[in-house]
Amino acid sequence: MKRRQKQFVLHTANGDCAVLSVRPWVYVQNTEEKINTCVWLVCFAVSKSKRQINDWLKQKKNKRSRTLSKKMTGKSGPGPLMWAFRNLKKVEEYIPEWDSLWFWFDAVEKDKQRRVYLKWFAKYGNPTWEYLTEKDAFYFFKNPALK
Repeated sequence: MKRRQKQFVLHTANGDCAVLSVRPWVYVQNTEEKINTCVWLVCFAVSKSKRQINDWLKQKKNKRSRTLSKKMTGKSGPGPLMWAFRNLKKVEEYIPEWDSLWFWFDAVEKDKQRRVYLKWFAKYGNPTWEYLTEKDAFYFFKNPALK
């Protein structure tokens, strides 16, 4: 099965651009059961331009990429975060069974961002999302037995 990157884009009222991207990250092969699974990486960024977000997603070493990692949500406030959490449900449906999602955050104010994400996952998220404290990330496994 081919696994392809999926992106959701939001243009806010004040001109910012928010991108929620999910891409295949690590492929895992189980030789005993003949199941090929994948860990998908979920990335979320808010910026003034799509070029800056693409540079950050591709981990380019330039000024545009570095300045994006110093901000949490741009000038749009919590609106893009709410939009991203609503689209996470679409991402959960998009990935095939036996695959998993890995969502960690990289920002200047990590503690503040962690509190926001923990509240949102507890209130609006799927209950099967887990917070891994040692990795400082969220993890979701799409198990067909839980349907």
